Amino acid sequence: MYVSEGWSGVSLPINATWPLLEDIFGLEINNVVVMSDNEHIFYPEQNINQIVEWQEGVGYYIKANLEFLKNIVGFSPSSKTVQLNSGWNIIPVMSFDDIPVSLIDIELGSKLKLIKEVAGTAIYWPEINIQTLEKLSPGKSYFIYLNESGSFSFGE
Repeated sequence: MYVSEGWSGVSLPINATWPLLEDIFGLEINNVVVMSDNEHIFYPEQNINQIVEWQEGVGYYIKANLEFLKNIVGFSPSSKTVQLNSGWNIIPVMSFDDIPVSLIDIELGSKLKLIKEVAGTAIYWPEINIQTLEKLSPGKSYFIYLNESGSFSFGE
């Protein structure tokens, strides 16, 4: 898992064998400023840790002081289907391969409003024909907006 300096979106296509954040990040945990899944937060400077363990099928956005790369040991998740609510979500990439955004558009259809990078300018917004985001990359997470709830399967 690559975490860039500043803001980025992160996810794992596996279930971590040792899911505690301290085990996931090791010494690099000192470089994590804040991390959230939009419901829970890990904010070490304020001694807040509502995440504790990395959750299966969850995407996070993170701010780091320095970039770092971590190799995570794990196993296949029980499901590669991500449930998405109406409104804003963070979608993990539950695949070791790039996923063309067009596949998500086909599966979600009219439910999909837009997908954007967590910390970038690339966006897929079919309604107004903006398609600068072409693929979702493993190890990253993305903001996705749905007009109504739905799900996306990254395959088996």
